[in-house]
Amino acid sequence: MCCSGKTPPQKRPGPERTPRAPAPGGRARPPPPPPPPRPGGRPPALAPRAPGPNELHLQDKFLLPFFRDTLGYQEVRANTVSSSLIIEEDLEKFISDTEMNRKPYETLLRKYGGDGKQLLADLIALIQERAASSRNMALFINSNKSVTLNGEKLYLFYTSDSAIYDNALFDQNIFSVVQELPYKYVYEGRQIFSFRPDLCFFVNGLYLGYSELKSNYMSQNARRNGRGKVIKDYLTRFGSTIKLLTATQTWSHAKRNSTAATS
Repeated sequence: MCCSGKTPPQKRPGPERTPRAPAPGGRARPPPPPPPPRPGGRPPALAPRAPGPNELHLQDKFLLPFFRDTLGYQEVRANTVSSSLIIEEDLEKFISDTEMNRKPYETLLRKYGGDGKQLLADLIALIQERAASSRNMALFINSNKSVTLNGEKLYLFYTSDSAIYDNALFDQNIFSVVQELPYKYVYEGRQIFSFRPDLCFFVNGLYLGYSELKSNYMSQNARRNGRGKVIKDYLTRFGSTIKLLTATQTWSHAKRNSTAATS
């Protein structure tokens, strides 16, 4: 017991000690849980997220190299795609220079007197006519791997795991990807709708579909900004088409009534 009447010296605060690492085989203590929100108040604000890559950066630096180097796609410029959404150069190369199409194409070329442009134009018209009965081109190709033009069978797509060729034929398919492809649907000189998807995919020159890219660094997500946008685009184009068909039918009906009244 102190009897001198003096106040004992206070301990000086020392530097904070770094917690020791857990001993081998021991368990590290879990971090403390975040403080609960105050009653009737907002939860504590999170630290702001560091800026990350935007859509174009992800598209150029990551996705396109993956499609090219891993999946074997070739990147094609948007100005090589025709107004009918066909890469004519790819289609012509596939029907003229692949295993199952080479001989039929040579026979067709003789029938056309060497006019390859007319041959290609007739083939495209045939494909579009046949595909019109399908919901989209992907479903058409899935159920129609070939078409017959002037008595000659031309393949549009080679499947894999063939009993004779294994995957050799599949490897001859031409897969292409196009960035930012603008598309406009024009009817009688008037634009009905337009859109510009991030990536469009083609096989052997035929359009398959498109993809919208979203980045969570830009506060986007697949449900709202991805699928939601695709659905919105579809409904917009569908509504525009319905209005066009309704207006066309109304005009045709009025024209018939006018003709009947004057006759």
